[in-house]
Amino acid sequence: MIFLSLIVAGFALSFVWLALNVIRFYTYVGEPGPVLHVFVVRVQESLVWVIGTLVVVVSVWALLEVAGWLGAKCRQALKGSNP
Repeated sequence: MIFLSLIVAGFALSFVWLALNVIRFYTYVGEPGPVLHVFVVRVQESLVWVIGTLVVVVSVWALLEVAGWLGAKCRQALKGSNP
């Protein structure tokens, strides 16, 4: 259940990043930008790291789950082939 929650959280954070990108686009006036624009840019940069970390964690977790399943299947196959 935690695995699926992390996947949903990744999508939700991606949508938040996209919404912030719209705000970032419409608040840009030039250098130096308004406070809201600078704040949105910093939040987006942080979100990129959080989303990237989440993707790595979920990918490694999925890889370990598949490796465990494959290892169990190989052990069953090896047990069944021995007389």
